[in-house]
Amino acid sequence: MRSGKIGFMQDFDFDYWKNLASASPLEFEAQRRKALQQVVDGAPSAHQPALAALLETLCARQQGTPLERAIHAQTLMMESVGYLSTAWVTLVEATRPLTHPWAYHLRPGPNTNRS
Repeated sequence: MRSGKIGFMQDFDFDYWKNLASASPLEFEAQRRKALQQVVDGAPSAHQPALAALLETLCARQQGTPLERAIHAQTLMMESVGYLSTAWVTLVEATRPLTHPWAYHLRPGPNTNRS
């Protein structure tokens, strides 16, 4: 693999990866795993455990065609978006009394004395 850290889709050379996959599938998988691990390692430390767990989940799913693996990854992504959506709705509902005009008196204003 070429030297240097791989950023998120920058420095991505499609032809390099395509040729490597055709010429040496085992080397392609090893380099793919290394590149993905670099992305995990370069992420903020707070995100690294979740990204490492996702990488393990994706790597454990090695059977199937590339399309089937991509569909699996997309399914995981949509599940995650679903969890985020549910959390967002929960947050909006929990803060609704503080954001509606009829609850204006609950919000401190510029002339509110909070002593």
